[in-house]
Amino acid sequence: LGTFDYLIDNGYAKNNTLQEKFHYLKSLWSGGNEEIKKVLENYIKYLAITLRNIIYFLNPDVIILGGLINDIHETFGNLIEEELYKVLDKTLFNTVIRDTIFEDVPPSLVGANVLVLEHFLRTL
Repeated sequence: LGTFDYLIDNGYAKNNTLQEKFHYLKSLWSGGNEEIKKVLENYIKYLAITLRNIIYFLNPDVIILGGLINDIHETFGNLIEEELYKVLDKTLFNTVIRDTIFEDVPPSLVGANVLVLEHFLRTL
């Protein structure tokens, strides 16, 4: 069985919060689980493409990653920026990507990375 099949069959994440699911996913990634690494590499690739589109369309000064549910910037920030540099014209890139300062405050808006991550984690 693959990792996802195992997680689903054993219902590990069924009743856990999104934050607990994210931390479990992160622990599998840092533990070297190859299947999880592939999934997260794809997630980061598509997140970088989404951020590129946001940067081209809105030209924001700052993009904030992270928050109450996950510490995505702290954990994957460097990987996200590396992937972003692959798909973005560097001469147009002057947007700052940073972590939130409101880690314990529930957001009034759900961020783009949370929507994808939440959908993925809910399937576990």
